[in-house]
Order: sequence, then structure tokens, then C-alpha cells
Amino acid sequence: MFTCKACSGRSFTDAQALQMHKQSKHPIHHECQTCDHRFLSVDALEKHNSAKHLHHCKRCSREFGSLQALDQHNDTKHPVFYECKECSRQFVSSQALEQHMAATHAPTFNCYLCGHDFKSEEALQSHRTTKHHSTTHIRNRTLQSSEGSENQVLQASIEYQCSSCGLTLQSSDALELHRLYGHLSKHECPTCNQEFYSLEALDLHRNARHLQTGDTCMQKHESTDD
Repeated sequence: MFTCKACSGRSFTDAQALQMHKQSKHPIHHECQTCDHRFLSVDALEKHNSAKHLHHCKRCSREFGSLQALDQHNDTKHPVFYECKECSRQFVSSQALEQHMAATHAPTFNCYLCGHDFKSEEALQSHRTTKHHSTTHIRNRTLQSSEGSENQVLQASIEYQCSSCGLTLQSSDALELHRLYGHLSKHECPTCNQEFYSLEALDLHRNARHLQTGDTCMQKHESTDD
């Protein structure tokens, strides 16, 4: 026996009879969100919407029988674009725009000793410690144009070349710093033979790395100055 739970346990001999009873006595109503009409099936509701409540696209005037269909149309044909304020490129998602900004318009940290650019201060510090044995200050160089928008990035074709070594840098400031520091005489630590571009940097290194042997190192350093 098949029992109807909605009307105090009325029983039927088979499932089909119970289903017919439910449709007749206890129908599930599908309500129209626009005019509150109710329908016994989803198909009937969709037919009603198509006939009475077409959804119009405000951009191209196409009509759709449901909001879902209209939303899908807008996503496909009229996507919302996220524009880069730096270069006016457009992207279909905020995530894509963020990736573009990080890859293309991230601040550039420039090594004034060799002209290489790095995406982060940490990368520049590691480079200078490894390649130049230097722990002095870091300069942040975001290459921007002095004309037009303050965010306009300088064209890659603008180059500044050192007349002494031929190195090409990306800004006049970087070239000036390179000229000031890039060709200085190197000062060698007599304890470990590391080279530094200034006596100040050498002294910082000795105090940090060879503090216990500082007298010997100082004597050797002073003897080299004589």
C-alpha cells in the first residue's frame, strides 16, 4: 500500500495512483516572480514567462524567457571589463587585472651599480649582497613619465648609456648613480678577500663578520692606506 502523508494516511494500491492523487489534491505550485501566478509544473511557468514576461537585454534589445538566460547572454556577449589605469588594457575579471598589474606595472627596484631591475626590495638586496657584497641603501626606481599622466610608464626605447663601460640603464637617475658608484675603486677585506665599493661598507662588513679579529683586520687595512 502507498500512503499519502498530506491527508491523514489515505492509502493507494500503487505508486501511480498516489502520484495522480498528489497532483490533483496537493499540487506543487511554481510561482511567477513577476506577477505571482502559480503553475503546476516548471514547463508551464516557463511558457508563461516566455509569453507574458520577456526579459530584454538593455544593450542589444534581445529578448529572453528567463532571467537566467538573460544573465548568460550578458556574460557571453556583454562581459564587464576591468580596465588597467596604467595602460588602458581591459580584462574580463579583477583577478586577471591584478595579475597584469603585478607582472607589468609593479614598482622596479634598480641596482645602481650594474643597472639590473628587480620586482621586489628583497630580490635587489639578495642580488647586491651576492653580486656586489654590498649592504648599503636600496633605491626604488619606478620609471614614470614627467609629461602627461603621472602613471604613464616610460617607453623602453628611452635608454641611458654609461660612456665608461657601455652599460645601458633605464633612467637618468640610475645612470647618475651608476657613474657615482659603479666605477669606484674596490676595497678588499684582508680577512676574507670580499670587495666593497666604499670604506664605509668595508667597515660595516668587518664589524659584522670579523668583530673578534677586528684589530688584525684594522692593522692590515691601515697599512694598505699608507
